[in-house]
Amino acid sequence: MYNISIKGKCDRETGFCKCFTGRHGPLYEGAACERLTCPLGCNGHGTCTSNRQISKTHGGRYDPKGHIPYNYDNWDANKIYSCDCDRGYFGYDCSLRSCPRGDDPLTANQVPEIQSITCMGSHKIKFGFRDAYTPFMKSGSTANEIKLALQRLPTIEEVDVSFVLQGESSCSTSSPPQSIQITFYNPGGDLPLMTLGDDVKGAEGNSIGVFEFQKGTTEDLQCAGRGVCDTIEGICRCNYMYASSDGHGNVGERGDCGFLDDSPFESGFVLNENIVERSIKLRVKHCPSQIDGISCTDHGVCSGAPSWQCTCSEGWMGGDCSLRTCPFGNAWADVPTLVNFAHGFAECSNVGICDREKGLCVCRDGFTGSACDRLDCPKRDMKYCSGHGKCLSMRQLARKARSKTGNPTPYVYGSDPNHGNTWDADKVMGCFCDDGYTGIFCNQLTCPSGDDPMTHGVNEVQVLTCEDSSSNPPSYDIAVSHDSTTNVHDKVGTQVGANFANPNERKIIQLGGSNNGNSVGDIHPYFRLKFRGEVTTPIYPTDDVFAVQTALESLATIGGIIVTFKNAKSVCGPTGHPVTTKIEFLTETGGSDMMDTYFRTTWESPPPITLHSNSSDLSILFAEDTTNKELNGVKNVNSTTENNLCSDRGLCNTLLGQCECFPSYTSKTTRGNKGSCDSVGKYLAIQTLRL
Repeated sequence: MYNISIKGKCDRETGFCKCFTGRHGPLYEGAACERLTCPLGCNGHGTCTSNRQISKTHGGRYDPKGHIPYNYDNWDANKIYSCDCDRGYFGYDCSLRSCPRGDDPLTANQVPEIQSITCMGSHKIKFGFRDAYTPFMKSGSTANEIKLALQRLPTIEEVDVSFVLQGESSCSTSSPPQSIQITFYNPGGDLPLMTLGDDVKGAEGNSIGVFEFQKGTTEDLQCAGRGVCDTIEGICRCNYMYASSDGHGNVGERGDCGFLDDSPFESGFVLNENIVERSIKLRVKHCPSQIDGISCTDHGVCSGAPSWQCTCSEGWMGGDCSLRTCPFGNAWADVPTLVNFAHGFAECSNVGICDREKGLCVCRDGFTGSACDRLDCPKRDMKYCSGHGKCLSMRQLARKARSKTGNPTPYVYGSDPNHGNTWDADKVMGCFCDDGYTGIFCNQLTCPSGDDPMTHGVNEVQVLTCEDSSSNPPSYDIAVSHDSTTNVHDKVGTQVGANFANPNERKIIQLGGSNNGNSVGDIHPYFRLKFRGEVTTPIYPTDDVFAVQTALESLATIGGIIVTFKNAKSVCGPTGHPVTTKIEFLTETGGSDMMDTYFRTTWESPPPITLHSNSSDLSILFAEDTTNKELNGVKNVNSTTENNLCSDRGLCNTLLGQCECFPSYTSKTTRGNKGSCDSVGKYLAIQTLRL
């Protein structure tokens, strides 16, 4: 676990997180910087809300008796916050003004949406449309009272309400039920069904039904499809011959360009610097355009008479096809379409504003990509990950994950595109630091870890056997035990002693044809061992303890070991006489129940050495795979040492990558974890002996 959410830096003196900021303030908030903030306080035109709250108030499915939300409880339910803009505003930060919408005045033979509501009962009812609800109204409400209540909703501009049965009562008390017909003029088009509810809980309420009496075929277009919206002012700039309407095709003050002004010019009207004295009635002869004589601004196809509508080419939009569209990506915040399934495609991924002239997304701070569809990796000196790491996605990082024992894990992330909880597999990015570097920016040097010198644990011991059953084995000496302790002080850090074989010179010996190292003809058999994802160079049956030690210590995952052969000088023996090899780890520690005081966790013992590959003539067995963890009387031993940063006896200086040991502690200078404060100084050692 991390003590921050990788979106801030811990102040070690105060214990508080300092969250990342952008040009306009904090990008993240919370005690652990665990939440994405709402930008600029939604500019005072919206409410900052979580993905979970969005699921409760928007979307879902609608029942005549109410709204049934699609609950959202995925990992980001309370982590990603966004702006729920007030009516008349939109954009990820609610900085843009929306323009009036209306019906295209040139389309004909269209009808408005009519919904019919049946109600029988005496309880109060409330009417809902697109997540907005009226107050509870008495069952005897009149048609005009219902109309006024509906038109106060932010989702409805103009409706008409009538009763089918005689009388002015919204609900009848006996059969047949009252039928309320609601005709929608604005919004137009084919609309979702209304919802209703009564004030009865846990008991039988009104008998209510809702159905579509007439499907709406009118349009609900920005600026009625006959103008361009100025999103700064929220005003429609109408095309030539179009003006504001009343919502029914007549001249009015809605500001929606829904009125076709084809009246003659008045006497003295100036057109193109010429005074027009008289004119016949104007006629529409072309589609709207920003270029004279070219329909649809040369970015679309004109339908011709009678509707004169533009069908825009890909990448263009607007009634006259003069505006560019921007790339789409998975929305960081939006309304769920199923339970725990959200993040559909949205322009600029709902965290950017589209530049309609260039067709480019202007992303919010902290986001990048053509569609603002990725979280940006941190930079230092204009370099991603400070130049000491790679910027990788969650999907890529999962492939590089390692367990607490250091072994590669089988984890995958985002392999199932229908799994709503891994929608961010290619969206959330982070730094994967190079060896020797750490930190959010990969700008800190790592310090060594090691065993606490004041505790008394045992080292990890792993045992294996090797038996050579080839038809022409070499001569094996199986009389005397050998170990590599005679060379224990020859290797410090990366130095190589005189008795160590150079791993770069230990190539596969082939005197005949190739058969992957099997003993065929004069090809020498060999095997390779694997530890924490790293694989040794070939180990041959006649290799001595120093050759085996060198092969293992050449791995990046092993520092120092002691190798011992039982009753043999070589790692393998002939048929019936397998050689037992004991490997004691000096630097790969762990297994103690003492918590690492820096990372606040315990570390497990080193994982087992495994066989990567071997010639068919060689039989390799591991004590780890036996019931008693023992081979030929030699047992595996699970370490009980610490693997704690600076051995818990010093502080890590991340600028130098060195442990600054506490007084009376020092670091081993031989085969231990050099620099990890894993040794007791002379004074403290004397005091300990006196005790």
